[in-house]
Amino acid sequence: MKSIEEIISEGKEKYNNQKYEDALVIFEQLWSESESINSTILGYLGLCLRKSNRSEEFVDICRDLNADTKLFRNRFISSTLCWCIYDAHIKTYDASDTENFKEFLKRSTYITNELKQLSRDKFYLNPYGLTIIKVVKVYRDKPSTNWDAIINWLDKLNQHELPNEVFEFDDNGKKRELASYKEFFYQYYTKGLEKRERFKECITYCEEALENIDKFHYRNQLWFKARMHYCLCMISKDIDDDIVEYKKIAATENYWYMYHKLAQIYLRYNDIKNSLLYASKAIETKFEYEKMVNLLFDIAQLWDAKGERKKSIVYYQASAYYRERQGWYHPEELRFAIENFEINIDEKPNIRMIQDISKQYIQEIEGIDKISGSVLKILENGKVGFLTQNGSKNNVYFRLADVDLSEGLKKGDKVKFDVILEKDGRTRAINIEKEI
Repeated sequence: MKSIEEIISEGKEKYNNQKYEDALVIFEQLWSESESINSTILGYLGLCLRKSNRSEEFVDICRDLNADTKLFRNRFISSTLCWCIYDAHIKTYDASDTENFKEFLKRSTYITNELKQLSRDKFYLNPYGLTIIKVVKVYRDKPSTNWDAIINWLDKLNQHELPNEVFEFDDNGKKRELASYKEFFYQYYTKGLEKRERFKECITYCEEALENIDKFHYRNQLWFKARMHYCLCMISKDIDDDIVEYKKIAATENYWYMYHKLAQIYLRYNDIKNSLLYASKAIETKFEYEKMVNLLFDIAQLWDAKGERKKSIVYYQASAYYRERQGWYHPEELRFAIENFEINIDEKPNIRMIQDISKQYIQEIEGIDKISGSVLKILENGKVGFLTQNGSKNNVYFRLADVDLSEGLKKGDKVKFDVILEKDGRTRAINIEKEI
């Protein structure tokens, strides 16, 4: 008859040879027949259950043994239990499951209290780092991001011991990649520091990221440079020099949120004119309505500061509409505007009016060259016509009475013109010239 030690050895061998089901049969029998707790049997039972996608069963077993605190000081048992908790309750948790969020945090905290972060080459031998990254992703994906919580959880990591390899995978024949865990840390840690206005720390960590990350996910080094220059501007006594680099990045990449940040920088220094200019430029780029709720609100307040109430209401209404549609919180100032100006937050915003107001302000400040287009048609009454705009799907109307051309206009003529915004919200072409 085989001794318990021999049977344990046989079970270990099957486990090491990846015969997990066979090993599980052995350790389940040993556990059921054991008169006292054997940590080796219990630990391997947990490993086998985990490999058989039955992690929850091991969690239940350990819950029943919870009174034996000495048992869970055993690193083998503790690590196996943490892996099973991670598999059953952390890895698969969805941020939309608000009912179980507190329990998710409680279990995540248990894992990080029981374990320590291992060195880079042993990172995946316990779920410590994976648990923290999952918690950060959950906070990130919530409708309202708790940046203090994200910073606090990332503070549990040693960024210098995080894997630096970009994750590459095949997605239906297309090569995809995900940022390394090291880049993930810097990406959300610096963003959190920026959001909490800890600008000096943010600059330090951006510089560290640019120096220590071997390969960036796509072109993410751009965002670290942009964030660093933004923070420099926010703490500068004289922004004229510091803002130059950020302007270069914004102009080259033409991303709306970069222009929005430029607007915030100028607003910090009470420069309403330039703040509104760059906020308007943000509107002129790719228009992403739901993502722009804060931008729309900022523009509304800027127009209010200039005494342009009618224009501010257009932007207040758009910000409120998209917030309401997403079920997002309305800031106190926005709630005040909705009530005071009797804004209908259920009415779909006039996107074209929003874009035209922004375009007109940019032209007013920068004196942008005339718009190029062509005569689309002239109505039969001979009083009104429509022009196309190169680079835009929106056509613009004009009055023939405003056209001072000896040769007149006909369909297909190429023209240059300025635009103005009329009181009814329509855009009208003026100063029309034929292109030679």
